[in-house]
Amino acid sequence: MVLVLLGYFLNANLNPNSWLLWIFGNALVGAYSFAREAYPTAVMSSILVVMSVYGYANWIGANN
Repeated sequence: MVLVLLGYFLNANLNPNSWLLWIFGNALVGAYSFAREAYPTAVMSSILVVMSVYGYANWIGANN
């Protein structure tokens, strides 16, 4: 929860590190969910990681 809130704070302040935080946080949730055999949540987290990587790449590309 703290990672998500920090990610939103960084995003609101136009800090591209918010995407890296979301990638890391979602990867942790995905790994934990997979270990607990909560496969729908693991799949959702994996999709969110891909979306965050895409968002980060677009943000970095747009600001260069």
